[in-house]
Amino acid sequence: MTTINDLVLPVDNPVVIRQGFNSLFSHKVIEDEGGSRVDDSYSLDFVVDEGNAVYATRAGTVRQLDVSSNVHYFPKQGEKINPDLARYAAEHANYIIIEHDDGTCGLYIHLQQAGSFVEQGQRVQQGQKIGLSGNTGFSSEPHLHFSVFRQHSEGFRRKTVAFSFKDYDGKLEDREINPQLY
Repeated sequence: MTTINDLVLPVDNPVVIRQGFNSLFSHKVIEDEGGSRVDDSYSLDFVVDEGNAVYATRAGTVRQLDVSSNVHYFPKQGEKINPDLARYAAEHANYIIIEHDDGTCGLYIHLQQAGSFVEQGQRVQQGQKIGLSGNTGFSSEPHLHFSVFRQHSEGFRRKTVAFSFKDYDGKLEDREINPQLY
C-alpha cells in the first residue's frame, strides 16, 4: 500500500489525536443499510475547540461543501445510542471535500455552522485556511475528523488511503493512541 507523505497538518500545533487509524469506534469499514461500503480506516480525529482554524492539507479544488447545519447528537454517558438520531446527525455534519491533483480527496468533517472560507469550485493552496472546527453531526466533542480517500475504489463508495504529515511525526495508529481500548 502506498502512503501519501506530503500533507501538512489541518489544525494548529500542539496536536491532540483522539482517534487514530483503525480505531474500534468509528475508523473502520462500515456498510450502510443500502449495502454501500465505506472504508474509514485511515481517518484521524483531532481534538480542537470550536472555532479553531482548519487548513487544507494539500492543494486542490473544493469539490463539495456543506456548512449549513447546526445539528449535533451524541448520547449522554450511560445512554444507548439512538440509531435513528445517530444516522440523522451523521448525515448533517458540516464538511468540505477538496480534490487533490492526484485524484484523491481530503475530507474535513464536523465543521462549525457557516464555518467555511472557501466555495465549491475554488482552487486552494496547501496550508490555506479553509474553515472553522465545530461539533456538528454525530460527534462526542468538538473535533476535526480528517481523511484522504478515493471514491468508488475496490468496491467501496469511499476508501481511505494511508497518509502521513511532513510537519508531524507523532503516532497515527489508534492502538498507540488509545491502548486501553485494546
